[in-house]
Amino acid sequence: MIQATESLKSVFKRLQQKKHASCPQLGRNAIRYDARSYHFWPERREASIATSAGRLRFHVAVPPYFDQHLDAMLSMDSADLIQQDNGSFWLHITITVPDHAPADSSAVVGVDVGISRIAVTSHNQFFDDKRVKEHARKLFRLRRSLQAKGTRSARKHLRKLRQRENRFRRDVNHRISKQLVASLPEGSAIAMENLTDIRERVQARRKQRRELHNWPFAQFQQFVTYKAESRGIRIQFVDARYSSQACSRCGHIARSNRLSQSWFKCHKCGYQSNADRNAALNLAHRGMSAVGGPTVKRPIVALLR
Repeated sequence: MIQATESLKSVFKRLQQKKHASCPQLGRNAIRYDARSYHFWPERREASIATSAGRLRFHVAVPPYFDQHLDAMLSMDSADLIQQDNGSFWLHITITVPDHAPADSSAVVGVDVGISRIAVTSHNQFFDDKRVKEHARKLFRLRRSLQAKGTRSARKHLRKLRQRENRFRRDVNHRISKQLVASLPEGSAIAMENLTDIRERVQARRKQRRELHNWPFAQFQQFVTYKAESRGIRIQFVDARYSSQACSRCGHIARSNRLSQSWFKCHKCGYQSNADRNAALNLAHRGMSAVGGPTVKRPIVALLR
């Protein structure tokens, strides 16, 4: 109920702003708990939750990765109880942990996100997964074929296909964001594009729009943000208008500077570079003043037994 209310509030807010909003859908039903209706004991690996049959207590299995966050936990916040397809239950607990204080540093790394390459940095690092476009095209052809059939079996297959596609994208975003953050020194800062209303702002051909709208760039930035903050790396979201058309050396802006999808050549000063790297350099120039926060919320996942 709480998740449905939150989703509807988001839709109504977008409609009031005269923006496009689709009907919200939840993949799995979840029960939201607050501090009064559940409790978790990290040292005993036990959790108690309020149910219609009274208060029940369970042993839980916490993945080893989350132990580092439990040791430094400041407080426990809300939790969501979600049932998986195999009948098991996961308790998604949100906790507050102290964030690393960002060190003073003038090093700002621009990160340009895109379709051909998921991330390109201003210090000449390219993060790519060659399977992404091939896998996306394969799933698109399969999805189009199933939609054309329209049978009950095809619709069931489409639901499973959507879940598999979401898992694939999430896995790629996790791996690339982890590699990106690991390549940066502590105390540096990351400047990334502000993706607010990116779908309304970007004009592209039909095929490019499909690829652009299908990949969860906001999710990738979210993963980069929390991973960077845990290492004391600051995040700055900057205006990226004309970042792909502007020369990172002289600042000349022209659409003709972008010779192709992958190559940039300034018609004023003659500077040449990879187009994505040039855009990342422009983002770095615009993100020289980085910001940070005192705390950050992270999700802890526990399997109820």
